Amino acid sequence: MKLFAACSIWLLLLSSFVQANVVWDKEINEFKTSFSLEHTDNLYNQTSNQVSDSAGRLSASYKLLKLFEGFAVSLPIMLNQKSYLEQSQLNAVGYSVSPNIHFFLSEQASADLLLNKSKNETLPGQEGAEFVDQPVSLITLKNDLAKIDLNIGRDYKSQFLNLSLSINQSEQGISRYQLSQNETKAISSTYGHQITEDTHLLANVKLSQGKRADKNTDLQEFGAGLKTLVGGSHKLSFIAGIFKREGDSSNDGHYWLASDKWSISEQNHVNISTSQRSEISFSNDTLTQLNTDYQLNWSHKLSKTHLLSLMLKKQKKSFEQTFREYNKNLVSLSWSWLVISGMQLNSKLQYHKITDTESSNENRKVKINQTSLNMELAYTW
Repeated sequence: MKLFAACSIWLLLLSSFVQANVVWDKEINEFKTSFSLEHTDNLYNQTSNQVSDSAGRLSASYKLLKLFEGFAVSLPIMLNQKSYLEQSQLNAVGYSVSPNIHFFLSEQASADLLLNKSKNETLPGQEGAEFVDQPVSLITLKNDLAKIDLNIGRDYKSQFLNLSLSINQSEQGISRYQLSQNETKAISSTYGHQITEDTHLLANVKLSQGKRADKNTDLQEFGAGLKTLVGGSHKLSFIAGIFKREGDSSNDGHYWLASDKWSISEQNHVNISTSQRSEISFSNDTLTQLNTDYQLNWSHKLSKTHLLSLMLKKQKKSFEQTFREYNKNLVSLSWSWLVISGMQLNSKLQYHKITDTESSNENRKVKINQTSLNMELAYTW
């Protein structure tokens, strides 16, 4: 009854919100509201004394895009509240604000100024809180980002250059207690040169400075690759190279970014991607970690109103200063139904398995399973 009352109040408060997809060729002013029910087995990702619970989530988002002479402004705002039936200490509110100013410099050049401020709540074992040693606590994730992008040669007909400068600060906390705070300043550049009608050679450089507490580390990445169209149905992109870390954390290794967007038919689409990069870690046991991801997304359009989707994902996080390897395998099956214009019913069944090895001793390997089912009704106008 408490959950139902809270949801009823929020529906009244959110009934005036709107949202839309951001595009740069027309003005948009839309709202979106949604209500979802979610049930999760092994809520806290524990090996024993597992807890299951159900929750209701109310969300609202507003996206405004205005066009002016020479530039455009986008303002997406998202707000959500999650309430549990039994674990009321986990009830929380999250938000995200991401203003973006897009400058039309010329037919061949554009620039973006992007800011983001967000706060979300999660649980140990979920993304962003993989190494938090607080088994029954609500973890607060905060993020502040400022980024400038410059794109030259937007038509990609002969050559193009993308430059990016960013400052990002991320924080983990429990209640008012800060667990960890990371700060990264980065500058990156990708240059593409056309060698055939459908193929570009790519060169990539990234320099960054990372900081957590009184520890600092510098990262340098140098790579090359290509992007191409194959058979009219494959969009391939690939960059691979070497990285070098210096400072309190010193490591050498390889990084890569690769994807294949495959349009099998009008009804079937597949997106395969993989990446490996060295990043600042939230864990106090290491300053940096090597993140390796593999993902496959398949979507099948059953009809004009029904869409079926499958996602397979594998994540591996390896500490670069001490031995620890964290593996997560995830399977997600989704179904979307456009009930009427603007109203959509979404359902998702998700399962993940975590294997966390803290030493070379196999007896200390921890295995965790979690299953969740989500049903969402969303309306956009």
